[in-house]
Amino acid sequence: MTEEELAQSVFKAKPKLKDTIDGYGANTYAAYLKEKCPRANQDIRDHFLDEIFFRAFNKIVERFFGPRFRAEAKEELTKTFFASTAEHGGILCHPFFSDSFLSRALHTKTCNDELVLTLACSGISLDNSSYARGLVFHDNELNEVRLHIKSLKEQHSSVYVCQPYTKEDILRVYSEIENSKLSPSQKKVLTSLVHNVFDREDQYSLTTYDEQTIRPNWLLPKHIRGFEHLEHLFLSQELLVSELLQQHLHNNTFLTSLLLDPQTQKEYLEHFEGKTGAHNNTKGTFLFWGVSEKNVRIPLHYSADGWYTKEGNLFLKRDAETILEALQQKRIFPCMALTFITLSFVHQITCSGGFSQINYLGELKDGHAKLSPSTVTDSIATDIFTADIVLNTLEKDTIRVPATLLDIILYQDDTTYARFIEATEQVTLKDAIWAMMPEYYKIITGESVDQTHLPLPPATLHVKRDTYI
Repeated sequence: MTEEELAQSVFKAKPKLKDTIDGYGANTYAAYLKEKCPRANQDIRDHFLDEIFFRAFNKIVERFFGPRFRAEAKEELTKTFFASTAEHGGILCHPFFSDSFLSRALHTKTCNDELVLTLACSGISLDNSSYARGLVFHDNELNEVRLHIKSLKEQHSSVYVCQPYTKEDILRVYSEIENSKLSPSQKKVLTSLVHNVFDREDQYSLTTYDEQTIRPNWLLPKHIRGFEHLEHLFLSQELLVSELLQQHLHNNTFLTSLLLDPQTQKEYLEHFEGKTGAHNNTKGTFLFWGVSEKNVRIPLHYSADGWYTKEGNLFLKRDAETILEALQQKRIFPCMALTFITLSFVHQITCSGGFSQINYLGELKDGHAKLSPSTVTDSIATDIFTADIVLNTLEKDTIRVPATLLDIILYQDDTTYARFIEATEQVTLKDAIWAMMPEYYKIITGESVDQTHLPLPPATLHVKRDTYI
């Protein structure tokens, strides 16, 4: 397959990606973020809905970080009401997400802001290709190494409801580090990192793996020189939206009607039929995913009295008290369509995403405009691209690989921060995207195109001879 054939196959499935390249491909990624990332316009916001939003947001943030951080995070978020929703639950380490995350962090610094908000999708299973169940890096021979925080025993469990990792899991990680092809000094760095970030009693006391990812994703970027003062708030979409829905069920809002009124639900069925993240006759779910006893998500279907499984069993009655209890116990969690209705179209949070989201979010917005025209405004962008790029690469003997967040920590030196700034200011958006084309194609078709090698950006990190002595 030629480079052009590969690109056209991807563009056919994801036309908004082509639009992004056509409109902004010649820009650097730093310039793209400067143009596209929003600032909040307080004059057009619904302050009642903002009050509901911050009741939920503040409750979660204070639980994990305390009242001072909660107040600071609220103040920062009111400047932009912007979050990336491209990322997957787990530890933000995979190169699919880490380069765009660090680029957002640099953009945040240039705006004299401090908070980088990531609302990750934790409805995915642990065996997702983004490697939600652990950490990934390259050893000194450029072999990919995976540290297994969670074992394959729960590979089909959704990250949002997966059981927390244990001391035994972390002891296994220590052993995997010791057996890796790293220098003694690198092993020491990585072992210390795992000890300080993951091997903690306050982590072991949490009730789900999803909750256990919040503080590590706040701490890990601080180990990169130049990002020590970065405040990265990483929450799952499901955690935040579940709390928001509980708040709405105590008020009389559009979302209350969507969850409790059969007529509104029939209109939702009509306007969202076949849309990505919603439902059709063969896949998807109706507003919520159910959670099985093995913490695997199960599809639910609409009926006049509630939500049913495909076997025809009543899973959830349609009344406020039952839904509240199910959300609190994590027996259900919102599907993607309900998530974006809540975040983007009701609470007007600008959600940036990857090469798939910039296609389907606009479709969801069109569906919501028909369902509830009064809650949709043209000011909410659905096409801001903040994932699935390559900017950081690790090189050894002229061979380069996309660098993970852990690679940056392991191989950084005094020049790394400047090199990354240089990459964001010199690599064009098209080149950063083009390096991902084989991965896009594999995600879309399920087929590999290993024979098609597209150039990676210049190295920002190097394996030096003395690092593997």
